[in-house]
Amino acid sequence: MQSKLFCFRFSHDKLFLILILSTLLLISPNVVKAQMANKPQKLTQTTSNRHHKTSLEYKSNSEIKPSQDSEDPLNSSYPLPWNWILNTYSEFQEGKLSNINYYRTPFLISPDGKFATYTRITMLAQPQLFRCKITSKMFLENLETGELQTIHATSPLAEAIDEDKEIPGAIAILIPASWSENGNLLLARQFEGFFNTSDASDYAAIWDRQRNQTFTIAPNIPNIMEYTNAILLGWNDINPDEVLFRVGNLGEDIWPVFSVGVDGKTTLANSDEIIFSGHKFEENWGDAEAFNNN
Repeated sequence: MQSKLFCFRFSHDKLFLILILSTLLLISPNVVKAQMANKPQKLTQTTSNRHHKTSLEYKSNSEIKPSQDSEDPLNSSYPLPWNWILNTYSEFQEGKLSNINYYRTPFLISPDGKFATYTRITMLAQPQLFRCKITSKMFLENLETGELQTIHATSPLAEAIDEDKEIPGAIAILIPASWSENGNLLLARQFEGFFNTSDASDYAAIWDRQRNQTFTIAPNIPNIMEYTNAILLGWNDINPDEVLFRVGNLGEDIWPVFSVGVDGKTTLANSDEIIFSGHKFEENWGDAEAFNNN
């Protein structure tokens, strides 16, 4: 194990406020509706990006503009559409929307342009926020053959939801994060938590293109520390087949960074620099990437 402990002084006050207040403060929404296409069309865009930092900024044509400053529960560089979630719940309470609503993320295209991936998020609204439920389905399409498949995480909430267990307040969202530079691995962020609580943590789901298998990992460090929250950072710049996580406990200043392999082996990291690969494709949705059932 590496002897040098890389630590990051994280603003736990900001994290705590985001976790708690974002589920309670409902801002009057201005969500624009759009129709969802069944499959990617005219995926022609673009430039590949490599970032040696964790402050990735994604640009969107919708009102929700994901960035490191978004109201993501964990302030992630791969943010959830949290504003859409709060806005949808607010409009549901006002009687403007039905209780089932959907959101689709932008496409993330592989570096060689052969695969496209995106996620459809489903929000099942209830009168009480702590009873609402959010799930997702992540799709992967082979753009050469048109074959479409789903990617599944095997984290605790994801598996429970797959078994159709009733879990009020559950949030389990799997969204594309980054391709590896050679396009053989796809990294996705599996966020799990509960409304009106500080229970929130990330897992990493890694799809192996050669084996057509998905592996779900998270820091496994029982002999080093216990933690309440893990934040997925991305592919390790030093060891590109491993994934970096920042972990810690609410109320503490020191959040060390760990590198986790596909086999789950976890080591202390010397840096939080990451690699991002892929083409972000913004299909023309008009003014929003969300659509709702009325």
